Amino acid sequence: MDAALSYAQSTTPLVQSFISLEWGLIHAYTALSEKERTVARTQLINSYHAASAYRQGDDIYGIRYDLSWYHLTYAEALIALGEYSEALGQLEVAEEYTPLTFPRRFAIIDLLRAKAHLGLREFPEAVSSAHDALTESKAVKSALNIAHIANIYRQLRQQYKHASDLTDLGRELEKTHPRTSCVSNKECQHLLLHS
Repeated sequence: MDAALSYAQSTTPLVQSFISLEWGLIHAYTALSEKERTVARTQLINSYHAASAYRQGDDIYGIRYDLSWYHLTYAEALIALGEYSEALGQLEVAEEYTPLTFPRRFAIIDLLRAKAHLGLREFPEAVSSAHDALTESKAVKSALNIAHIANIYRQLRQQYKHASDLTDLGRELEKTHPRTSCVSNKECQHLLLHS
């Protein structure tokens, strides 16, 4: 990503900003110090301008890097940094900017909401968002999203135990794909690796 970021200087502002955003996301996941966290956050913030100026006609590469994608990605980075409340705010903004013709983005938004609520230990909200994400992910046939929801379900099962709403989510996962119930950690890992 560092090399991509340096080469991006010779391309369009939209592509530069998109690569900068992705660089910030990756570094948010790998940041070990407060300085690294600050650098990642700064890179993410600096990516905003091109996203806010997005025009479909300027998007010659078809990357669809608009405010919806910006706020969604920024929210994911905030979750990686452990800033769950701020991530939920970014997801609200992402949802406002997402056209109804982009159902996959809505599924990702709800998936990230579930992760943020899980981070905040707001278990009923996490289950509700995971259930919404599952419904949307089944509609767009996203096995990857369903695997991530199964992972969230496993984490909730460890912390939220046998709540009825969580049991319902597990049943829905079981209907979608029998292996997604994640009875054991090993099964979840297998599903995530092979999705």
